[in-house]
Amino acid sequence: MPSDPLRRCVGDTERFATEHWGRAPMLYAGTGSSFDDLLDIASVEVLLTDLGRRPTFRLVRDGTTLPATSYTVRTRVGGVDIDDVADVDRILGHVAAGATLVMQGLQRCWPPLARFCLALEAELGHAVQANAYLSPPSAAGLAEHADDHDVIVVQVDGTKHWEIGGLGAVVLAAGDTAYLPAGTRHSAHTTGAHSLHITLGLLTTTTREVLHRVLDRIDDVELDRPLPLRFTADASRSALVTQLADALDSVARRLATTDPADVAAGEVDRRTRRARRRWTGRLAVTVDPAAITDATVVRRRRPFTVALDADRAVLTLADRRLRLPAATFDALRTMADDDPVAVGLLPGLDAHDRSVVVRRLVREGAVEIVGNGSGNRSS
Repeated sequence: MPSDPLRRCVGDTERFATEHWGRAPMLYAGTGSSFDDLLDIASVEVLLTDLGRRPTFRLVRDGTTLPATSYTVRTRVGGVDIDDVADVDRILGHVAAGATLVMQGLQRCWPPLARFCLALEAELGHAVQANAYLSPPSAAGLAEHADDHDVIVVQVDGTKHWEIGGLGAVVLAAGDTAYLPAGTRHSAHTTGAHSLHITLGLLTTTTREVLHRVLDRIDDVELDRPLPLRFTADASRSALVTQLADALDSVARRLATTDPADVAAGEVDRRTRRARRRWTGRLAVTVDPAAITDATVVRRRRPFTVALDADRAVLTLADRRLRLPAATFDALRTMADDDPVAVGLLPGLDAHDRSVVVRRLVREGAVEIVGNGSGNRSS
C-alpha cells in the first residue's frame, strides 16, 4: 500500500498533476488498496453514538435533506440542556427506509482521517476536509450537483454508481477512487449493495484569490473614491469611463512593479500560518512530567532543521524557531531524522534533560509520541 496519501488516491502523481489537477476528472480503479484504515461502518456507529450532535451528521434522501427534528433529541450534559443530539434509533429507521447518513467534518473529530487529511494537506499545499456517506441498498442521497471545490471520492465499502461529467456512468467498488475538479456535475446512487464512501474536499487556493489579495494591498486613495454621482445615467457615462481608465492604469503600473517571487513567498507563509494542527499527546506532557521516559518512542512530526548559533541550538520549523541550550544539539539532530527513536537513545543529555527537551518538542508540535519500546531505534 502506498504510504503517501496522494499516491494512494490517484496512483501516478505526476500524471495526475499534469493531466487532471484542476482540469479533468479521472477514475483510479482496481487499486487493490483498502481504505478501511481511515473509516469503516463500525467507526461511523461510534461517531454517531458517542459524538453525534449536529452539524456533525445529517440525513439525505432522494435529493432532500431530512428535517433534523425527525432524528435528533434533546438531552442533558453537565446540568445543561442541549439540542440536536443523535437519536440513533430514529436514524436507523430512516436509513432502513433508504436515507443516506452523512458524517461531516471528520478531519476534525476522527483521528485516522484527521492524520490522513493533514498528510494530504502537506503534500498538496491546499486545505482538505472529509465527509463520509453511508447508504443502504437502492438509495439516492444528494441530487445531481457540482461542488465549488475539487473532490476526491474514496470508496471504502460496498459499491456506488456514479454519473460524472466527462466520465459518464462509472461504478466505484471498495478501493476505487475518483477525482472531480470544481464544477464537475455528478450524482450517485446504490443498487443491490450498500455503500460507504469518503469525499475529500480539496479547498484549493486559486490564482484569482491570490490576485485579489495583491489588489487589496495596493495603497491608492483613488481606488477608494466613489464612482461619479449618477454614474448610471448616460450623461455621466464618460466621467465613469475616465475614472475607471485612470484606476486601471494606476493598478497596471503597480502590478508591473510587483515581484511574483514576493507574492509567492507571501502565499506560502499565509498557508503555513493558517494550516490546521493536530498534535496529540500535548496534554499529557503538559500535566504529567513522567509522561516521557527513556522507553518512550518519538518521531519527527514535520520537517525541521537544527543549527548552532553561539551558545544556543536553533530548531527551525515552517512557522517558528525554537532556541534551546547548545547541549541539546546532538539530540535535536537525531530527532530531525525520519526514523522513530527511543528517548533513551538521544545523545548528549541525561535522563532528566532528555525528558524536559522531548516534552517541550511534543508541546511545540515538532515531534510526536508513537509508543513505548525496548530502547532500540525502529523504522
